[in-house]
Amino acid sequence: MALKIFDALLPYFGNKRRLCPVIFRQIYKYLPRDKRYTSIFVDAFMGSGAMSLYAKARMFKIICNDISEISYITGKALIEDNRTKISCADIDRLFVPNPNNAHFIEKNFVPDVFMKRHAEFLDKALLNADDYLDKYLLIKYILYLRPYSKFSSPNAFNRPMEEGRFDKIKQSYVRHIENNFKPTLKILWMLKDKINAAIFTNNEKNEVYKLDVFDFIDRVSGDILYLDPPYSNTVLQNLPKYSKGILSVCFLLPRHMTRRPWFIGRSAARGISTGVHSRRTSGTITITDLVFVNDCKCDNNIKFKHICQYSFQQLLTLAYEDEYKVLDRILRIS
Repeated sequence: MALKIFDALLPYFGNKRRLCPVIFRQIYKYLPRDKRYTSIFVDAFMGSGAMSLYAKARMFKIICNDISEISYITGKALIEDNRTKISCADIDRLFVPNPNNAHFIEKNFVPDVFMKRHAEFLDKALLNADDYLDKYLLIKYILYLRPYSKFSSPNAFNRPMEEGRFDKIKQSYVRHIENNFKPTLKILWMLKDKINAAIFTNNEKNEVYKLDVFDFIDRVSGDILYLDPPYSNTVLQNLPKYSKGILSVCFLLPRHMTRRPWFIGRSAARGISTGVHSRRTSGTITITDLVFVNDCKCDNNIKFKHICQYSFQQLLTLAYEDEYKVLDRILRIS
């Protein structure tokens, strides 16, 4: 059963909402009970923020990172923020006319992406958004309007909606037609309540970064380093700072490396047999083995006490190019 705090998150391909309890059961096997509420959880690829938010609810101090601007805004709004919530006054302020409004969205994204009335509101609201919570609310609003949160196929939904050709819209989009006709204020109030439900304190000063992953790992340290890199066939090719070869092998431990002394085990989830990278199914959740590394050092000082790497089947198809060099750079094994 999903936690209510997850309703605040953005729809994100590959998020770990349903896998969080599974992953943390494995993490707790390597984390002493008396350290569970005083440990630092480092999330190098935050994505939707599901793992960081779940770890925050478990009272870890969170240090998270993602090079994506949307993920960074998510982290600032939900992970770093411990107390400030969205008020009705904050929402009302988004509707105030702004003299700097150049109608950018209205001119460039109607009717392919938005209906005109939504674009008019967004042009004002984004200029009036003073903080990360306001921006995050507007991102949630945008994705609420889009069928299945997708921006493709304008002739399937966007153009017919704007032009009133409702008979041309597929029946599977009926709910999204209703969503687009709801008053903007009503939608924002509903989203406000979902976001506010995920704003709570863990009595820690959490940190959010938007850095190259190598720079991020060089800068921070902690008890648990969680690594969940992008899917190889989707986001990966759009990240300019990483090549497929490097990013794929940074966090994927090849079979022949499991004999190294610092490899201590893999997931003990029900039904798992031998095979480090085998995909297994538990109910409706597909999981892969979790790889753990202990006491990763840099200049003889322990930088991360444990590394938990969630390995994706897609990464197996990519070449292990310079694997030792890149692994040593990330894990800092001495």
